[in-house]
Amino acid sequence: MPRVAAFLGRFAICLALLPAGCGERPAARSPARLPRAAQSIGRPAPVPSRELVREGDEFRHRTAEVRVRLPAEWRPSEGPTDVSAISTLKLERPDGLQATLTFAPLERELALVALDQARVLRAADLYGRERVSDPYQVEVAGKQGWRIDVAPEPDGGERGVMWLFEANPPQAAAWRVRLRATLPANAPAEELEPLIAALALP
Repeated sequence: MPRVAAFLGRFAICLALLPAGCGERPAARSPARLPRAAQSIGRPAPVPSRELVREGDEFRHRTAEVRVRLPAEWRPSEGPTDVSAISTLKLERPDGLQATLTFAPLERELALVALDQARVLRAADLYGRERVSDPYQVEVAGKQGWRIDVAPEPDGGERGVMWLFEANPPQAAAWRVRLRATLPANAPAEELEPLIAALALP
């Protein structure tokens, strides 16, 4: 009987201590917190490129294994930069013509990438839907790719052109090589073909 009485006594103490429980110390309970709003993630700032490097009189993208030997009239307007996995090289000519080369991993078929690029251009307030062409296949300087044209405004101004090519290095996944430029309305896009000829794609 003494044991039963002791057990009942302990049981009564436990009931009195609920909901803290019957352990040696009450269970710690943190107060309820409202979920925090996710902070917006800004675009990373460009940093000097570790992938696109200068070697003598040419540039080389290490992973894509693409080489660029610039034509005599073209020069880089700034050093190559990386933003995440995308490498960028900005170029210019003495007459003010400018172009941008970018290298990015190719995650799906190049034709689908070209369609996405056209959609992005059409969505931009700068151009509008009616000025951006559908992507169309081209062969330039012996290279197969896709081209998108941005027509000048009806009252004149600048026009744009974009070429997309695929690089297939033997020891890595495919890469997308994009050449984009804005030209005077009367300048033919063929002005940029020497840059395409300067691309050595694996």
